[in-house]
Amino acid sequence: MLENELEKYEIIDKIGEGIYGTVFKARDKKNKNLVALKKIKMDREEEGVPSTTIWEIAILWDLDHENIIALKNIIHWNKKFYLVFELGSMDLEEFLNQ
Repeated sequence: MLENELEKYEIIDKIGEGIYGTVFKARDKKNKNLVALKKIKMDREEEGVPSTTIWEIAILWDLDHENIIALKNIIHWNKKFYLVFELGSMDLEEFLNQ
């Protein structure tokens, strides 16, 4: 049986919501690291994965730079997509408003 990879994470709090998804602060149950878990909005499931999600994954998957949040994992479960990111201390809007 296919394991639900989401069970590897404990949701702590909702930290943001936007046009493309909802972001949660979560903890990896195994190593206790904090992550940002982005649940992708799938408004039209019959049309497949939104092009914005494909674009985001394609660009971030291979990037490795200290100033860019790392995409750590992609979870597809029960017709939904979740992106697992390292957790930053603030989002882009907060950073720009400093």
